[in-house]
Amino acid sequence: RLDILGAPAGATIKVDDVAIGGTVFTDEIADKTKEVEIAISASGFRPFVSKVILTRGKSSTISVSLEPKVELRKPDSVTNLKLNPRLTDYPALYEYLSVLRDIPMGTFDLGSSTGPAQEKPITSTSISAFRMGSYPVTVAVWKEYCTANNLPMPRRPSWGFVDDHPIVNVSWFDIVGVNSQGGFCDWVSNLGGYRLTLPTEAQHEYVARFGTSGQEYPWKGEFDDSKVWSSVKLCRQQTASVIRKSNVYQNSLGIIDLVGNVGQWCSDVYYPNYSVNRADVQDRTDPKVNRCIRGGAWIFPLPSFYRCSDRYGCYPGAKLPLIGFRLVSESQ
Repeated sequence: RLDILGAPAGATIKVDDVAIGGTVFTDEIADKTKEVEIAISASGFRPFVSKVILTRGKSSTISVSLEPKVELRKPDSVTNLKLNPRLTDYPALYEYLSVLRDIPMGTFDLGSSTGPAQEKPITSTSISAFRMGSYPVTVAVWKEYCTANNLPMPRRPSWGFVDDHPIVNVSWFDIVGVNSQGGFCDWVSNLGGYRLTLPTEAQHEYVARFGTSGQEYPWKGEFDDSKVWSSVKLCRQQTASVIRKSNVYQNSLGIIDLVGNVGQWCSDVYYPNYSVNRADVQDRTDPKVNRCIRGGAWIFPLPSFYRCSDRYGCYPGAKLPLIGFRLVSESQ
């Protein structure tokens, strides 16, 4: 028996993706212990997900505390107000920014001792507090950007544009502009009232490893196909919804798809390993210098592509159906 305490009135409580219709869960288990996933959703709150170990013949209790959805901070001033309507005029963008997650400061080991040369040597790296998008930027958000700025949509992928899938076929320059001016990030930042941009690759790996220091994957243990949208066991033909219920892993910070679904542009210039002096290759104005990609993609068939430390470079003008992105901001 499991008693769930603290859920808001009217909340939907699911155990292993099955609604239980109350706050008490009972089950007959053959083994001494069984791990179940508790998922709670309620209007006005951010979703709560946790693992619980049940023990045969014993009662357990879990006390939950759902985090209220915080209203977005209104911008103190917005330049060129006629060209930048209120953020609430863009519901998909509003929803995306409303679930930016707070990432605490910390120090971690960047890279891998067992991976390829580009992931070496392991480098102790300090990260300041920041905020990160809970999921990759979606087609719906990019549609709002194109409509607002009278821009054409990118080239359609073979599966078409699906609103709750990550946007793909957008280049690094489409996102950050030229010389860090213009592009999607400037539009979002003007509407949000604070600077939003691409994560560094260190930020991406830090969040992917959060709570699993030293592990190859965002979850503890070996590759697990049930936790990632990949082509390792079943050949995928397209991206996946960011609100799907299967082949997805949400870490303790509430963030999904740090590996799998789409590879993700990072702000960094790509350098061949961690021994290189980054200052020598950080010419962000050179369109020929590759930018870093993190997170694997739906099309990759090997587990190694979905490790926290996996990294590769790509021409910043490239527009590919396997690469998307997510946003970060400074801690608010």
